[in-house]
Amino acid sequence: MGNDISSRHRLFATACHQAGWSVRQAWLGYVSLGGRCDIFDVEAFLEGLVMLGAHEQDVLAVALNERLQDLYLGRLVPYLHTDGLDPASSPTATEALTELLAQAEHDRAEGKADA
Repeated sequence: MGNDISSRHRLFATACHQAGWSVRQAWLGYVSLGGRCDIFDVEAFLEGLVMLGAHEQDVLAVALNERLQDLYLGRLVPYLHTDGLDPASSPTATEALTELLAQAEHDRAEGKADA
């Protein structure tokens, strides 16, 4: 297992570096896509100290791959599972935030805010 964690974490650490992201930025991208681990777990994974579950790795991969695609660097981190994790179909953080703000505005207009 040590070799698995070593090779996987290197892929992610390299992608994070190429994306120009700090650990915090990678974690924010990951959380915005539904990642459930805290920043300390993500940092420990990027350092090769712990292994994240397959789904959590895939969510982090989506976040990094979206950033790399935004920079025209292409996909770097392969997914462990491919079901439902197509970056092209996942909302970006900006799209997700826009949707949340629109819903909050709609709720406020209907008097549902702070109910």
